[in-house]
Amino acid sequence: MGAALAILGFSIYFGFLLSGGKPIGDIMIIWGYNLMILIAPFLSWSVSMLATIYWGDDFQGMKLLTVMAVILFCSGLFLLLGGLYKKKKQVNISNLQA
Repeated sequence: MGAALAILGFSIYFGFLLSGGKPIGDIMIIWGYNLMILIAPFLSWSVSMLATIYWGDDFQGMKLLTVMAVILFCSGLFLLLGGLYKKKKQVNISNLQA
């Protein structure tokens, strides 16, 4: 459990470190990858293990793991796709005043 929480904390720190000072589209791409690959599996596993210990039922923990992993993965996918299709603001040179 400690290793999963350490990886989860490192991935959140890594996401903040990479997304500093970037445009919103790039931030969405970084957090989409981070959420899908690192945060979703470790967060869902940690929460479901705690819930399994609390409830004392393995099947409830597996259901929670499955539902959380799918929801978090889809959230990351939507962030990633939103960042990829986000229109970049372009500066029109003819409108600039000297």
